[in-house]
Amino acid sequence: MFEIGSLVAHRSRITSAARPFIHELAQRSGQVVHLAVLDQQDVVYLDRVGATGSNSAFADTLPSRIGGRLPAHCTAAGKVLLAYAPPADSPAAAVSEYHAAGLRPRTAASLATPAALEAAIAAVRNCGYATERDEAVPGVACVAAPVRHFDEVVAAVSVCGPRDQMRAKDLPSLVMWTAAEISRSMVRAASPLALSAT
Repeated sequence: MFEIGSLVAHRSRITSAARPFIHELAQRSGQVVHLAVLDQQDVVYLDRVGATGSNSAFADTLPSRIGGRLPAHCTAAGKVLLAYAPPADSPAAAVSEYHAAGLRPRTAASLATPAALEAAIAAVRNCGYATERDEAVPGVACVAAPVRHFDEVVAAVSVCGPRDQMRAKDLPSLVMWTAAEISRSMVRAASPLALSAT
């Protein structure tokens, strides 16, 4: 019970730190924004902010919901979390462990082999963000970046939208900036000065 309670409290801290930033990201991008964590083979969505303006109806077409799950290798957020999952110094080992449970495809575009997943993870670690097109839902594309608590990746933030609207060159940098702001907010909240001020 203590372990479960600690996990819930940890996820609540992540959500609280992230909320203002994911709302800002949704406003700036006009798309659906997710905050997710890794749980074995799945991403679990801690928070979700719907699209704005003309894209508000699009949000209803996505299968994601708070507390919901999707196979990690089919989502941009999941690729980010797999890329930095322990052992962090051995992406191949993380892929091997993940593949042992089976790659469950959702669409014809889903990653289907260990080699494809390993290449995707290497790309994430090289550029600092992940992309996904048609792999979880046909016609949908996503960009995601890691949220860190000190040196540990604890969550991922992603933007999802219609595939033909997700080509903005500045979108990855915007998502990475948001993830970095959430990370800084979490570190500030955990610092001794912040704790002594409360």
